[in-house]
Amino acid sequence: MEAYFDNAATTKVLPQVKDLMVKIMEEDFGNPSSLHMKGVDAEKYVRQGRETLARLWKVDKSEIIFTSGGTESNNWALMGAASAKQQSGQTSDHNQNRTSCNPADNGISGNIGL
Repeated sequence: MEAYFDNAATTKVLPQVKDLMVKIMEEDFGNPSSLHMKGVDAEKYVRQGRETLARLWKVDKSEIIFTSGGTESNNWALMGAASAKQQSGQTSDHNQNRTSCNPADNGISGNIGL
């Protein structure tokens, strides 16, 4: 019997998920942002996924944002947190936020081994 303990990195997909993914990659592979029929067909999957997640998570479907990867997701999260903080009237205008990251500006000189 195989024991797999790295599910945080990746995990086996359910057979029905794999089958749908193969169908989409082989048949309905259009750009969901395009107006041609392949795009319209692909956009249906995006819309259905958004509606399913919104229902499961009990949120409005407009709150579900699909990104291209981790960096874009992190940027959205940071911008959202900053926007929420600004709207609440809080600021983070402290002296430590204005401190330069340049080693020369902080009295460090020479090769620092970067």
